[in-house]
Amino acid sequence: MAAGYFKYWGKALQDKYDPGPSYHLLPYHCLDVAAVGHVLLKQNQPYCENLTRLTKLNSEYFIPWCTFLLVLHDIGKFAGSFQNLKPDLLQALQSRVSNRQYALRHDSLGLILWKKHLRQQAQKSGLLPQITGSHRRQAAEQPIDIWISAMVGHHGEPAKHYTNRTPTDDFDTTKDFVASSEFLSDLIPILLPERPEFPTDNVPTIKLASWWLAGLAVLCDWLGSNTRFFPYQDELMPLSDYWKQTRKRAEQAINTTSILSCKPSFSLQMDKLIEVGHTASIEPTPLQSLVSSKDISTSPDLFILEDATGVFPADAGMNRMDLPIPLRVMCVPRRRGDEQVVMEWLAPLLNTTSVSHNEVLFIKPTGGANHESV
Repeated sequence: MAAGYFKYWGKALQDKYDPGPSYHLLPYHCLDVAAVGHVLLKQNQPYCENLTRLTKLNSEYFIPWCTFLLVLHDIGKFAGSFQNLKPDLLQALQSRVSNRQYALRHDSLGLILWKKHLRQQAQKSGLLPQITGSHRRQAAEQPIDIWISAMVGHHGEPAKHYTNRTPTDDFDTTKDFVASSEFLSDLIPILLPERPEFPTDNVPTIKLASWWLAGLAVLCDWLGSNTRFFPYQDELMPLSDYWKQTRKRAEQAINTTSILSCKPSFSLQMDKLIEVGHTASIEPTPLQSLVSSKDISTSPDLFILEDATGVFPADAGMNRMDLPIPLRVMCVPRRRGDEQVVMEWLAPLLNTTSVSHNEVLFIKPTGGANHESV
């Protein structure tokens, strides 16, 4: 007999040009998204190393834990109120009807399901330490809740906490809770076979890492929802078999979309960055000449660039004078784990009808005393 979690849909969009299934089962979509994260962390070593240093978890445990929590990003879709968005599928898959309204988004529903039910299941399974004492103490926020909140909040904002709702407002606790528990139990031997306990001794770093993990969850959900790489599947397949299949699809998706860091060019010059007519010539300003030739140190640097007003008219599309600096910084050999480059393009500080004053702020986020500015 099929597990109860196979009676829940996760994606449903009928495409008249696609003769395939009209819905994607929820456990398979969850694994698709986790597979993207798993492959990204495996292939992007500097990013993974930064996070493991931050969280004090070695990669042997960090990647499995992160993958496991990514699977839980859409657990809110176990809610009967969400499933009732497609009453026909609810009837077809579960042979039931519901009058529950989809009043809370599934990210907030996921947080409710975790705190009211699945966290206790994770404790019973040995993944989390048992909390004893009063009911209030057991219900208090725990370190893993921070990362769960980051994972379920994958739609651009943190999941909202609601205290004026009971689980039965959105969940059928006799069906939805049981199905989600079965899903959690069956995931553990696949993704966390050694059952490493989640770290609880460094809450500040766990909170700091949650910002990075929230961004990772957004990216993984975006790519893992692409039906070009992850087609809908309504036929049942054991989770372990599907996990092997979707990891291969994730590798293809990541390679095809080129979302991993590309290697910078060592020979690209300013004249190649700007498209001009065959008869036009490029005469760099003094600042442009400087950024194209200035020595770049291997230590963290801060560059603030400001050229003369009107150097590059915005309507000509020639506003790339500041690209040589980040391009050349990326070419400088640095310590492993320091390859990330953070660039923030500031909004124009000065505008006229035909002139856009552009600045680029380049920041190397790691500390250091030898800062230079131009």
